Amino acid sequence: MGVRTTGCHHMAFVTNNMDGTVEFYNGLLGFPVVVILQLPNPDPFPGVAPGNLGGSRHYFFRISEQETIAFFELGAVCPQIVADAMATRLAGRPDLAGYADAESLHMLLKAALR
Repeated sequence: MGVRTTGCHHMAFVTNNMDGTVEFYNGLLGFPVVVILQLPNPDPFPGVAPGNLGGSRHYFFRISEQETIAFFELGAVCPQIVADAMATRLAGRPDLAGYADAESLHMLLKAALR
């Protein structure tokens, strides 16, 4: 017997380009922005992530009646985190090797939605 759930309130991801993230999830996919938060400066959580998170934005997009996805803006810290995650995720997937960067993935999804 496994754990039963009725959904997930939200899942959080990271971005180094919040404006591009909003353009994609709200502008292209049509998910409404329902919450915008901004961390105070200086960083209220020093040491949680490399660098200074002070002033970082946190946006929530509604993807269903009860569920959202959220993005933390990690600025200059984000590219290495994303690169490491993408390398791990794409390992052993030669069919996706050409889509290892965010721009290529964005173009692939845009084309698929037309």
